[in-house]
Amino acid sequence: MNNNIVKPNFLILDCLRGIAAFYVVINHCRGNLLIGGSELAKITPIDQWSIWTKIYYALLRLTSLGTEFVVVFFVLSGYSIAYSLYKKPILKKFYLKRLIRLYPPYVAALAWAALVFWIIAKYLPSFNLDLKSVFDNWKSVAYNMFYVSEGAYISQFWSLVHEVIFYILAPFVLLRRRFYYILSLLFYTTGWLIGWNELTGGSILTKFLFDYNIYFTIGIWLFHNYKPVRKVLSCSKIKTYLVFAFLFVIMVVLKYFVGEYNKITPLLAAILSVFLIINFQVNNIHTKALLFLGAMSYTLYITHFASIKIFNLLLFKLNFAQLNENIINPFIWLVGTLFCVVISYVFYIIAEKPTKLVLTRLRKPSKDL
Repeated sequence: MNNNIVKPNFLILDCLRGIAAFYVVINHCRGNLLIGGSELAKITPIDQWSIWTKIYYALLRLTSLGTEFVVVFFVLSGYSIAYSLYKKPILKKFYLKRLIRLYPPYVAALAWAALVFWIIAKYLPSFNLDLKSVFDNWKSVAYNMFYVSEGAYISQFWSLVHEVIFYILAPFVLLRRRFYYILSLLFYTTGWLIGWNELTGGSILTKFLFDYNIYFTIGIWLFHNYKPVRKVLSCSKIKTYLVFAFLFVIMVVLKYFVGEYNKITPLLAAILSVFLIINFQVNNIHTKALLFLGAMSYTLYITHFASIKIFNLLLFKLNFAQLNENIINPFIWLVGTLFCVVISYVFYIIAEKPTKLVLTRLRKPSKDL
């Protein structure tokens, strides 16, 4: 084995996935279950807000990094898959394991989104507006079965197609890894030249090439250069937390000034991902809560948006809140976050955990997924 390579600690990596998934849930719950500051200002002028309301909405900026934490997923995928392919598995076996690992929970999440759509259509048709179910017609079914998301309550699925493209290409591009690095950097740089402050891709393929492939590449590069990078970046646990907090705040502030769609904060998120992958493993950072979230991070990510919508419907029917971002109560979105975790745990038991048991029987003694 190459001297720069170290076998990943997959339990620790799962903790990072759990953090990323939970943060995305927080981001979407806040965005869908609480009125935004600009909308609230239309009801109550800012100069009439209490100091606590001003502080509260200022702190909510800390929940604005949804896309950035999806980038953490991309870097982790590149890092993990690089290890799997470094062991030179049989190609058929590699794809079979990916299919077993990803597809059953994915189909369950689609079914959940379709069920939520049906419930809302039955009890509050106006809530769906011009939306359509993920199983609205054969075209929608076919698109969704191949990870091209179409339909209501699966907006977070945008990232899955890029994961799948990477999984399909990875066994081939890694045969010429250095060429892949150069090509990835070339496409990414071109994306910056086209538009530094916005996503440049006009289709799934161009988005992958110009916007997202670079983050998988960073993960691959980290795996193959782990020891020298660890030598430079490793630090104590307390310093890990401090650096994380510093970069996190920097991303929040930058995103406030440059806008939602930009290339700066995702790149910083990738750098942060490299730092966390190194130091979470070096310092063996994990807790029971992180292990719990990490185990079901995939299910949490793919089921939560539909869960938010059914939670909102329940609130409305029980006269606890208005619909969507019109909700003024500042704490309901926190309850919604817990609701999403509970629902995702149910789906984890039903769909994701069994796939892990199947993979356990298929794997060699060393964990390569």
